[in-house]
Amino acid sequence: MDNHKFSKLKLGQKALLIARLKDLINVDSEKMRNSTASFLNSLLKHAHKFSENEFGYLIEKSFEYGFNVKYSDRWRGNESLRDGLVILASSLNEKQTNIFSEHAIRIIHDNTNYETEERWYYHCLRDILQSILASDECPDAIAPNLAAELEKLNSLSHQQAAMPSEKDRSIAD
Repeated sequence: MDNHKFSKLKLGQKALLIARLKDLINVDSEKMRNSTASFLNSLLKHAHKFSENEFGYLIEKSFEYGFNVKYSDRWRGNESLRDGLVILASSLNEKQTNIFSEHAIRIIHDNTNYETEERWYYHCLRDILQSILASDECPDAIAPNLAAELEKLNSLSHQQAAMPSEKDRSIAD
């Protein structure tokens, strides 16, 4: 759905979209996770047009499905959603940027698997923080905290890059 058609949706129609999304997420069927991520990504393109609560929910679930949801034994996270978050981060108003930033920092703090995390995880979070910081709408009040988190991610990313990969370790054994 393009922006013009989406902007013409009535409040009830937008509420229905969020209700359907919540239902898909609550059911959490492994075979529906890709579809749920795709639906989330479609809504993410219009996130700034939802109410503050709905916006927060979309961002929270986009981070969750973009970074942490397992789609199979060997596949975690959704690249399209992560890319959507990077793009959205630079196009929000100040209030939305605050909400978005809270979720970005939460996902960084909730992850305690620093030593074993895959490289894409830090790289994508770095892209998101850089996009927020580059935005004209990034509030001065949160910029120092975001910059500190970016420095932390840079450090973790560089430490991890120096570590041998799982493949390299199995070859050495």
